[in-house]
Amino acid sequence: MAVLLFAHALLMVLCATPMLRRVTRAGIAPGLGTAVWLAVLACVLGSVVTALALAILVLVGVLEASRPIPPAAFVATVVLAVLVVVAGVRWVRALRRMRARADEHADALRLLGRRFDCDRLATDVVVLEADRPAAYCVAGRRGIVVVTSAAMAALDPVTLRAVLAHEAAHLDGRHPLLLTVVRGLAAAFPGLPGMRWCHTVAREVGRLLEMSADDAAVRRHGVASVLSGLLTLSGAVPSGALGASGQDVVARAERLAAGSRRCLRVRISLCAIIVFAFGVPVVIVLARALGALGPLVWP
Repeated sequence: MAVLLFAHALLMVLCATPMLRRVTRAGIAPGLGTAVWLAVLACVLGSVVTALALAILVLVGVLEASRPIPPAAFVATVVLAVLVVVAGVRWVRALRRMRARADEHADALRLLGRRFDCDRLATDVVVLEADRPAAYCVAGRRGIVVVTSAAMAALDPVTLRAVLAHEAAHLDGRHPLLLTVVRGLAAAFPGLPGMRWCHTVAREVGRLLEMSADDAAVRRHGVASVLSGLLTLSGAVPSGALGASGQDVVARAERLAAGSRRCLRVRISLCAIIVFAFGVPVVIVLARALGALGPLVWP
């Protein structure tokens, strides 16, 4: 069964990923697309961890049944157990390190910038003196929205409110936290080949989260204001932050200009990927459980 779970994880990485990128490319239902990407990531990780746990249990059974204990089985059991523990510890440490860095960044920006009162937002807004127009959010213990003085000068009041609404949508939706979880995987194991896939997931999730924030801002301030703010703030965003001018500016601008689209086929495809991602491991585990219970139920 461990081999089947490993095979399923590999199939999801090699086959489901290109399909999912193609389905979510246009940004239709970005919230659902984000959920599917995260579900596929969770499924792949769950399949790998479960397969490793089953392999450890099999090796422990071999050790208990064998006298004397085969050295190879003993070494393999210890190595697998250590790998699972080390992987979990490294991931948690990477998450804590990234979280601490975000807290320090947010605190530093509060000290360096000046507070900007915006009655329509519950989030703190800080104006930072800079020559380049930019706006982004930083998640910490108390997330903040940062807008540069150049952006304040370049944007009219309506467009500025749309940009701030975009950033507030990131914080309200816990978007930085979602990206931190995915990026933490790649940061914990930078040298492993499989971590390149985590970078792909993080990039696609970040792109869809930007589109979700665009939609939230459009619902409050209209397409024209959001599109104007996106094109005005087309500069770089600090590493690790989510900004109105973040990823795929041209694609996002074209999507906003084209207007909202609803495609039932895209939604069905996304739901089908979720069913396949979680359905296959469940079937594998149930088949194994029924096989083990078979002699007891049908003697």
